[in-house]
Amino acid sequence: MRKTGLAIEEYIYQLMVANLVVGGGIYRNGTRPFDSKGEDAVVSFLSGRDGWEGFSQSGIVNVNVYVPNIEFNSPYLVKDVARCEAIEEQLLSIIENHKTGDFLLETDGTPTTFTDGDFNVVNIRVKYRYNRI
Repeated sequence: MRKTGLAIEEYIYQLMVANLVVGGGIYRNGTRPFDSKGEDAVVSFLSGRDGWEGFSQSGIVNVNVYVPNIEFNSPYLVKDVARCEAIEEQLLSIIENHKTGDFLLETDGTPTTFTDGDFNVVNIRVKYRYNRI
């Protein structure tokens, strides 16, 4: 049976809940509290397509981890480089070590970190392939 975008998002979300260690919560797209100040992860389905043979689906799921800036010579806030690096490594490990289930997972590029207000966001794009057989 074919999977919907939300079902695929749920699969990656459950994988993160079981394996990713963050200081805040782990959320699906659109459910992270607007005013959150915590170290939160958000899992979002980005794209998908059916294989030409009709038996597989593939696409991309995005995982963002919001890492709060830290104080440096108060009142200045700076990027928590050590924490961002640890999360990048953790995300890579989760995807690279995933060997079970109906999904084949791999990274779509190198995990990156970008600035978003008072947070730095660690991003990894996860390529999936689901076989319906």
